[in-house]
Amino acid sequence: MMNIHSSPLLRQALVADATTSAAFGLMMLIGAGPLSGVFGLPETLLRIAGLVLLPYAAFIGWLGLRETIGKPVAWAVVLGNGLWVLDSILLLASGWVSPTPRCGSPLRAACATSSPRSTMEARRTWS
Repeated sequence: MMNIHSSPLLRQALVADATTSAAFGLMMLIGAGPLSGVFGLPETLLRIAGLVLLPYAAFIGWLGLRETIGKPVAWAVVLGNGLWVLDSILLLASGWVSPTPRCGSPLRAACATSSPRSTMEARRTWS
């Protein structure tokens, strides 16, 4: 398996990814009830998304502390971030949920921060 040496930039991107994922995960898990009303999203969806984010954040944080990372693992992180953004957009476009206008700003913020992180992680992974 090919490994890449983690640059400080890649490690910082991974730690930032872990930090924001953990924060959003905790917020959705603990505050699913109130957030459901504010954002118009099902409480169960928010809780499940929060539960998914917490182990992901722990794994990404662990990767951010490592000197070397397996290239396939790094690509899995990049693709996972991209899929999260795509799934969020598809969920809104599908009509399965009826979010309030307040939901748009946090979702756009999550997509906007996830896409550059994925790009930064991909650039380091590619080289």
